[in-house]
Amino acid sequence: MAEANTSTVEISASKALLPDPGPIRLSRSEVHEIQRRRLLRAMAQAVSEKGYLGVAVSDVVAKAGVSRRTFYEIYGDKEACFVDLVGSCYSALTKRIEAVSSNHDKAIDLLEKVVGIYLETLSNEPEMARVILIDAYGAGQNSIAQKVESAKKFEAAILGLIEKLKSEGEIKSEVNPDVEMIVGAIRSLVTMRVAIGETNKLPELKKRIVSFICNSVGMKEN
Repeated sequence: MAEANTSTVEISASKALLPDPGPIRLSRSEVHEIQRRRLLRAMAQAVSEKGYLGVAVSDVVAKAGVSRRTFYEIYGDKEACFVDLVGSCYSALTKRIEAVSSNHDKAIDLLEKVVGIYLETLSNEPEMARVILIDAYGAGQNSIAQKVESAKKFEAAILGLIEKLKSEGEIKSEVNPDVEMIVGAIRSLVTMRVAIGETNKLPELKKRIVSFICNSVGMKEN
């Protein structure tokens, strides 16, 4: 199978994992990174179709358009590729959330925006949603550890908004809500929708989730 080296490469468009920069001249290391991202996108597609346990390396390289040799130059095995995928998906989601939560809006407005971005991203990218919410648990301890570590960033974002609500006097300063429990409940609700094939309906949960968070910290919505 022919592969790109240090030449002009036309990169196909994708979503979170591989933005389209157009035709550019690349070094060998840059081509290597593109091949990695193609493998990640291919793994996401294959897992979405077959589930992690049903996916073989041959499925991934066929979808990515690279050789098995290239795959094993980048990853030691299928699990290593999937663990990288889990981390990459969470990283893409976290960057979007951080970009929204870092502005100077009121905390309640930021909360609505963060929840909205979370739900809309998963809704628009169902392969990402399945990877981080369902299949990550079936790929071994390394994948689970990556998921847990990455999920803490979302918890941190929610905690930051709760602290901002306190500073704005919207909730009592002595309130110390169990953020892990709050995020776990949200994740359970969202995962259920993904599991039954209603990923496209996730944005409809925004109002319920915002209300749940507000009630959990002893605050009423405006």
